[in-house]
Amino acid sequence: MKHFLLGLFIGMGLFWNSGWANAAPFPAENAEAVLAEAMLRIEPSLVRIETVGGLDVIEDMLAATGPTTGVIVSADGEIITSSFNFAMKPTAVLVTLPGSQQRLNAKIIAHDQLKKLTLLKVEASGLTPAEAVPLDQIQVGQWALALGRTYDATKPNVSLGLVSALKRVEGKAIQTDAKVSPVNYGGPLVDLTGRVLGILVPLSPQESSATAGVNWYDSGIGFAIPLQEVQQVLERMRSGEELKPGLMGVSFDATPGMLTEPVIREVRPGSPAAEAGLLKDDRVIQVNGQPIRTVAGVRQVVGNRYAGDDVTVQVQRGEKQESVSLKLVAELQTFRHGYLGVLPRREQGDSFQVKHVLADSVAEKAGLQPGDVILSWNGTAVTSRADLSRMAALEGESAEVELGYRRGENEQTVKITLAAPFSAIPNQIPLPALAPANEQEPARAGGDSEKRLADYALSYDLYIPEQTAADVPLGLMFWLNTGGQGIPADQLAQWKRICRVRGFILAVPKMETGQRWGSDDELALRACVDTIVRENQIDPDLVVLLGLGDQPTFVGQFAMTHRDLFHGLVIDSVPTRIEVPFNEPGHRFRILFWGGENVPPPIRAALGQVAEQRGFSLLFQPRAETLTPDDFDLLSSWAELLGMQ
Repeated sequence: MKHFLLGLFIGMGLFWNSGWANAAPFPAENAEAVLAEAMLRIEPSLVRIETVGGLDVIEDMLAATGPTTGVIVSADGEIITSSFNFAMKPTAVLVTLPGSQQRLNAKIIAHDQLKKLTLLKVEASGLTPAEAVPLDQIQVGQWALALGRTYDATKPNVSLGLVSALKRVEGKAIQTDAKVSPVNYGGPLVDLTGRVLGILVPLSPQESSATAGVNWYDSGIGFAIPLQEVQQVLERMRSGEELKPGLMGVSFDATPGMLTEPVIREVRPGSPAAEAGLLKDDRVIQVNGQPIRTVAGVRQVVGNRYAGDDVTVQVQRGEKQESVSLKLVAELQTFRHGYLGVLPRREQGDSFQVKHVLADSVAEKAGLQPGDVILSWNGTAVTSRADLSRMAALEGESAEVELGYRRGENEQTVKITLAAPFSAIPNQIPLPALAPANEQEPARAGGDSEKRLADYALSYDLYIPEQTAADVPLGLMFWLNTGGQGIPADQLAQWKRICRVRGFILAVPKMETGQRWGSDDELALRACVDTIVRENQIDPDLVVLLGLGDQPTFVGQFAMTHRDLFHGLVIDSVPTRIEVPFNEPGHRFRILFWGGENVPPPIRAALGQVAEQRGFSLLFQPRAETLTPDDFDLLSSWAELLGMQ
């Protein structure tokens, strides 16, 4: 042990982080003794976990099969660990207690789905539970050890680092720069006295799947759930209760949470928020007594609460302040967007003038016609296409809206009950008028170009349709190729043709031949789309992700994670597994499975069921084995209809 610790300390340069300059003083004179004492204190509470059987692949990743770690939390055999260790759904779980070579059968008692923890139970007595550091004693900058019992059952593996932040990932976790990975998931993050700060788990601010956050392993960004908070819910878990994230049922504007005022844009019908009396346009000012200034502040408080927890919300409503109490729930009623069935004229300045009314739509039945100008939505003035898009995206199927419009010189009002989108791509969707109206009107500089994001070392090909009026907004087709292949040469002319006639920019990020997109590329890809949207006049309703290759799982998850950016997804192969969130007001998103006739009926039915349960529009569109111009025309019509209101 002495040789092991000395080697760790001498090799500390391997773990050096520039942030350590601001760390609490480290006891350099007796460092080895301090580290040894901390490890000796925690070692009796550290177990080795092995799993048998289960899935080989989880969410397009090979399942880990090596030993993992757990922490004893009761003398009679209760062990807390990371749920990641059981994502493969093993048929058996074996635990080796400290100081023993015997492997005991363990029973999975319950999961904490909010904080990604699992409670195990073995038949044992006289064990040593870990001691938790009180929450008010955990400080940013203090030294910490991340431990696992993976490489050697007789002694722990360890990484030294700092507590770099508190209440991260919506208030759930301690952040550390110690190395955190599957090697120590489920193990403890301890202070220099051997008390446990938290349980190491993979977490992601954007996702909540079984493997979310694993891509950050050994990156200097690791997370631990405070053990004292775990102890507060142990009684519920030992009774077998599955702890789930708590939901209020409100939506806010889809801009970055740190920048967005917490003004409620939609209250989900039948939700705790609706039953408590919260209303659209209420501004949240306190949650559980904590002042709130941004949407991120709301998530910081509510994001750390379970279904069944009580929450008090104070809002500003006009000149008055209202306070309500509600009980969070695990699931909300499925929300499905409602539609009128009208397309706007993109070339008609900022107003919403109807270009096309879909046959048999509720708009047609209400008497709307091409050329009508929408003036108001439920009494609120509509001054632009963006206004109507934002308000309509908050309404669900069967919602009744009052629509004001102008036809010629006459203004009229009509009540319309919104309906589901089309179940088949309609024929004869008119083309937008894209060319300059006259020689004096400026045109875009179109054609092919190669661009580069210097900050991310990402290059991409860009095609802008030629001879489009500079003030007419375009759509964006963002093609995620695989293995550096790009768009097949025999298809490129057709892709450019539909982009010319439908008014879409075509962007193709590049990668090295043979490489595959992964979670490490998400920031660069997001920045790429943001840059294209910022530098060109893009209609945000017409941004579609094309995942036509052999990475449907990555593409599908990327699109779902960034639904604030993409309004449509086209895939032509089946994802092995993606986390499909529930549809939300304010985030219209539709999916086209291009070549759906090739999907086996059971899989097709399963995909349709998931989409239905989550509230998304999923359309299976047949196509020829060798793509024809008609196939491309139907796809481009579907893309144009992403702008349908």
